[in-house]
Amino acid sequence: MAVYDLAVVGVGPGGMATSIAAARQGLNVILFEKREKGRDKYCGGGSTLKTLGVDELDFGFVTEGYGFVIHGEHILVTAIKGHMGMTVRRCDLDKVLMERAESEGVEFKEKTEVVGIKEKNNEIVLMDDRGEKYKSRYLVLATGMEERLILSLGFPPLPRETLGQCWGTEKPYDVNEQVAKWRKEYGITPIWIFMGGVGISYGYFWVFPKKGFMNVGMGVLITEAKRGLHEKGYKAGLE
Repeated sequence: MAVYDLAVVGVGPGGMATSIAAARQGLNVILFEKREKGRDKYCGGGSTLKTLGVDELDFGFVTEGYGFVIHGEHILVTAIKGHMGMTVRRCDLDKVLMERAESEGVEFKEKTEVVGIKEKNNEIVLMDDRGEKYKSRYLVLATGMEERLILSLGFPPLPRETLGQCWGTEKPYDVNEQVAKWRKEYGITPIWIFMGGVGISYGYFWVFPKKGFMNVGMGVLITEAKRGLHEKGYKAGLE
């Protein structure tokens, strides 16, 4: 059985960026994902090139600053010189990152769910849902909110009262027309964050322009979502 330098479970931006960075340092990397290639997942889609470990993503929408709206009244629109952002559709981002990871030599196991992890003789042994086993010197779990594997290794559960949830949508939109209005008024192309004033005590609403799409959504604490405040806040944010 081959022994990999690094095993990564989860192909979100964190897992793939980790795989790309490790492969570029000459490590032998294997990457697991229980779903198939080309999956889509709702996501705000705002990030930076350095964060993702990708030199250029020409399919993204470049933003230059941030617009903060406090309680629906106080507006701050600003940009940090030399710091450019980018918004991308999650399906496009995952596709490009996966292609980049594979081009760097990362071995990708799609539709392969890791169901067990053990340490033996200073090595990590992973078992998938078909009973296949893999060995690695190091392991990175990039499974997001999915706790099953984390708990199996003895880590404590995530404190629910500090966790958040997000709701949103992404639809075709004439972004260029809207951005032209923003540039005329503020001089930059911002992403928008609305803090407070949307029917919740702790949370935010966002508006992110993308190429041919507009992405809007809201994030709140799980405690407020359980009280049903997210529905009121989301409606207020859209209005």
